Amino acid sequence: MSSALAKVIGKNRSLGERSNIVFEEIDDDDKALDQCMNEITLRLSNLETMQTNANEATRCVFITSILNASLAIVRRLTNEEKIYMSYQKNISGEEASGRVDYAIKGNEDLMCIAEGKPRNVEIGYLQNIMQLESAYQTNKKKRTADQAFRDDDYDYLYGIVSTATEWHFIMFATDGLFCTCKSEYPINLSKMALKEDLDSIRKGVRRVLGVIVGLLKDRISVDNSPASKKARIKKFTE
Repeated sequence: MSSALAKVIGKNRSLGERSNIVFEEIDDDDKALDQCMNEITLRLSNLETMQTNANEATRCVFITSILNASLAIVRRLTNEEKIYMSYQKNISGEEASGRVDYAIKGNEDLMCIAEGKPRNVEIGYLQNIMQLESAYQTNKKKRTADQAFRDDDYDYLYGIVSTATEWHFIMFATDGLFCTCKSEYPINLSKMALKEDLDSIRKGVRRVLGVIVGLLKDRISVDNSPASKKARIKKFTE
């Protein structure tokens, strides 16, 4: 992480996957995982090559499969059917506006996802942070004036930067930005792995699904009061 990006993120803390707070263990025989793997292996087999500098359209199909599987699992675990994914959604706020590659939302925005550029993921981070700021302001506008402009108002949402083969997770909160892991979560989307080590692909996909599902499940289940949200984040970051 460059010094410039570190300054933008500010509080660079790890929330620790092993805490089991933002990680959901996905069963190896989960149907959504199986369907996701079927889509990934089919798409990989149809590609002539899968290089680290694959174009945006190629990366997009793998990212979409993983996000759709995550939503299916979250709906099943939370019994919350009104969770949707928006593609190329326009968002605007007081200090930032633009187009987010994907947004996952319920009654409000829960997560913003930006496609990172291979070998230059930092641009994806900066883009995602702006998207999160804009979504945060949009959520604030949806709350009543009494709720949104109280001195103790507090909220948070999650962000993802992904190149399909690397997945980075951050949290945007009222009092700062936090990294939810010390390093990226890799998925070995290579033709070699498809032929010789399919288990490595499945392991990477399953792990990424566990993080996304855990984050969404947390954000959906937290009590909507500012005090509850602030207490939840304090528990994560201590």
